[in-house]
Amino acid sequence: MNRVILLVLTMTLCLGTATADAQRRKAEIAVLGGWQFGGTISTFEGDYSIKDALAITGVVDINLRPGAQLELMYDWQGTQVDFRGAKLFDADLHYFQIGGLGYAGRGKVEPFGVGTLGLTYINPKDSQFSGTTRFSFTLGGGVKVFPTERIGLRFEGRLMMTVIEGALGLGCGTGGCSGSVWGWGLAQGVVSAGLILAL
Repeated sequence: MNRVILLVLTMTLCLGTATADAQRRKAEIAVLGGWQFGGTISTFEGDYSIKDALAITGVVDINLRPGAQLELMYDWQGTQVDFRGAKLFDADLHYFQIGGLGYAGRGKVEPFGVGTLGLTYINPKDSQFSGTTRFSFTLGGGVKVFPTERIGLRFEGRLMMTVIEGALGLGCGTGGCSGSVWGWGLAQGVVSAGLILAL
């Protein structure tokens, strides 16, 4: 009986300490490395494809309230763009995003989901081609692990969608109004892990 009481008290103390540590964190800075994959743009002329490659991501999460954070995210991928299966040019992809992160619990292990909106800048390294900036958004999830009060680990997977072309249509008549949205874009995924510094 004494052992059971001791175990319960120890678990309560650990949980209380983890929660107190989490409440003291006002913001988090994370740097992640991962593998960014996928990405085909189909056009009437043929398919453009983005080669899978290493990606580096920087994230700042600012506490808004319990369970919610404002997320600022930058992602870079150095890759190759092919057209009809042949190399066209090398390029850098830059994602600039802002959005929200929601987490469950507030302790040493924190599962989370995240969604952001922003811009993607596609920068060809060949001077014959000009760069382009397009609207983009991301959706993802993962887990944060805090073995100490200030240092943590972040593991995540994320879908990244860049709208290349799109249109919004709206029509009204005697029977009412209707709208439509269409477009096509670049869909990529990234799986990454990195370090968190809690402030």
